[in-house]
Amino acid sequence: MPTAEETRRAYRHPLLVSLGLCVVGEFLLFVIYGVVAFPDGSVLHKLAWAAICGVAMGATTGALIDLMVVDYLENVAAVAATTLIFFLTTGVVCNVLCMRLDRVFRYWGGAEHSTAFLVTGAVLSLAGGLLAGALLFSEPGKTLLARAE
Repeated sequence: MPTAEETRRAYRHPLLVSLGLCVVGEFLLFVIYGVVAFPDGSVLHKLAWAAICGVAMGATTGALIDLMVVDYLENVAAVAATTLIFFLTTGVVCNVLCMRLDRVFRYWGGAEHSTAFLVTGAVLSLAGGLLAGALLFSEPGKTLLARAE
């Protein structure tokens, strides 16, 4: 039977890993799309959008992993489920919502270059999901996270 601390860690790690990956991913997209590729518009507004979206996506994704994966799946199945959750949450729902909102705000190039916008988001979400799954549910990933605490 796991200790209380092990249980807390098992549920805390998905939230922290998801928040970290989503905030870093949003910051990268902010720099690439919001500053370099499409510099028009308020950089402060774009940064606020990216920060809020990064935290919201990370919290949602982490909570879904806690609800659907932790204590239910292990190893490869857990990594696959985590990748799918990341892809559906950030690569589909958030990506399409952001693209639709960008038709109004014109911050990120989603209206002008929708295919590139959607593909970039989908690829990053798959990569983030695989990385999150590997960190959370593989033995080397668990060891790395334990050392980071």
